[in-house]
Amino acid sequence: MANKDNKKNKNIEKWEKVLTWIGFGLVPIAAAMPFIAYYLNLADVLTGLGEVGDYIGGTTVTFLTGASVFLLIATNIMQREELKISRKSIDQLVEQTAASVQQAEASREETKITNETMKKQQFETTFFNMVTLHQNIVGKLQYEEEKGNGVIELSRSALRNNYYEVASFRFKSLYLTDDYDEIVDLIKYLKICKYPDVESVQTSSKSEVLRAFKDLDFRDVEKFGKNSRMIRDFIDYTFAKPNEDFISEAYHNFDVKYDSVLGSYFNSIATIIKFLRDSQYETEDRMNNKQDNKIYREIFFSQFSPNEMMVIYYYAKYRPDNEWLLEELKAYNLFYPRLVDTLCLFWAVDRSNIEKLSK
Repeated sequence: MANKDNKKNKNIEKWEKVLTWIGFGLVPIAAAMPFIAYYLNLADVLTGLGEVGDYIGGTTVTFLTGASVFLLIATNIMQREELKISRKSIDQLVEQTAASVQQAEASREETKITNETMKKQQFETTFFNMVTLHQNIVGKLQYEEEKGNGVIELSRSALRNNYYEVASFRFKSLYLTDDYDEIVDLIKYLKICKYPDVESVQTSSKSEVLRAFKDLDFRDVEKFGKNSRMIRDFIDYTFAKPNEDFISEAYHNFDVKYDSVLGSYFNSIATIIKFLRDSQYETEDRMNNKQDNKIYREIFFSQFSPNEMMVIYYYAKYRPDNEWLLEELKAYNLFYPRLVDTLCLFWAVDRSNIEKLSK
């Protein structure tokens, strides 16, 4: 194709030169023609031409006209060729511009992808560093003789004990006010059962009876409940139907005692969850109703032992101003379905609350 165009261009240039030289050649011929006619006695032939002006015009116009025609043709050919070249240059410029635009667009897209990749790498690096730091915090937990996850398990047991103390105090208060005779009957029954803590109590002494009743741990006499309505009532009141107000009070007492031990642990969890919640990736998931980025929460929650999961749940549920965390643990429906029923401290209440939060 290129060879064909080159051959065509050479032919056009050849004809341009021929016509131009013909045009330029006719000009001097036209100028010399009157003299040629005079010296060759052509005037006799041209007597019918009239005046000298007509004579000169008659001898030159033909050649000048011919020269003009050939020069115009040559000029037209050259102009057309120049226009073709100009159009070709413009087309090439348009193509180059379009190519440049495409390259710029491709470069912009590549830069965007690179930036997104770098942002995600930075996000993931920060996230995994935070998870590592959290693991270090867990490893450094210490309370009395317990360390690490042992402290978490100990704190769960402490919350259960706090709840018992609150519920036991409220239950005993009901009898201390109006039912002294039933208290005496309970002490007598426990003496018959040979419960060691009341063997020395004189049922005729009100002070001894009341002191023994206040010090009584109903958990230790639960096995004697078959023949004692008060023991059965206590079990039902405290364990079968847990009271959420008592749980909240128990958690407050627990928090006062364990905040200095578990404060940094809970703060670390809250910080990581806020980091994930506020990230570009979870924001996009919420906007698009997708779960493309739940992997990060899965990784984080996989670090928790079953005991930890329950302690975190109680922290979110019963610590004031933690409603946001309670809701955040619902994200992607990953946290609550993993809670183990057998580890619930307040089974009926916990099960009901967890079922609601899992929806």
